[in-house]
Amino acid sequence: SDISWSSHNGKIYANWGKENFEIDPIRRITRKVPYKGIFFSPNGSYVFQANYGIGFEVFRSSTNKKMTLSGIDEEKANTYIWLDDKTLLIGDITYEKSVVDVEKNLKKQTFQGQVLDYDPRTKEILYLRPENVIGAFTVSNSTIRKLRID
Repeated sequence: SDISWSSHNGKIYANWGKENFEIDPIRRITRKVPYKGIFFSPNGSYVFQANYGIGFEVFRSSTNKKMTLSGIDEEKANTYIWLDDKTLLIGDITYEKSVVDVEKNLKKQTFQGQVLDYDPRTKEILYLRPENVIGAFTVSNSTIRKLRID
C-alpha cells in the first residue's frame, strides 16, 4: 500500500491492494476511485503506478489510457519525481535516470547517479554522481552535480 497527497486538488490518494481510494481531508470522505495510480502530476493530467513487482506505468488521468514511454524499462523503474505537469524523472534507484516528456513520449535527458533534490525555480536536478561504487550503496570519491532541464 502507498499514499500520496496530490497538489492538483489537495486530496489524499491511497492504494490498498489493487484498489485506489481518494480521501477528502476537509469533508472527511473516503471513496474508491477508478484511477490506475495515485501519484498525480502537479495539474492532475497524468498519474503513475509505482513499481511493486508489477511494473511502472503512466496513465492519462481523465481516461486511464496508458501512456507509451519509449526506451524506459518499466520492470526496473522505481524512482519517480514529477518535475512539472508533463515531465517525469524516471529511473532505477542507483543507476540510469531519464527525464521524460510524458505527453510527447520524448526522452529529454539521461544521466547516472542518485537524485538528491529538484529545484523548480532553476529547473535543476541535484544528484550524486559516484566515481567509484564499492558495494550496493557504498560510494567513494562522489561528486555532487547539477543538471539543468530544458
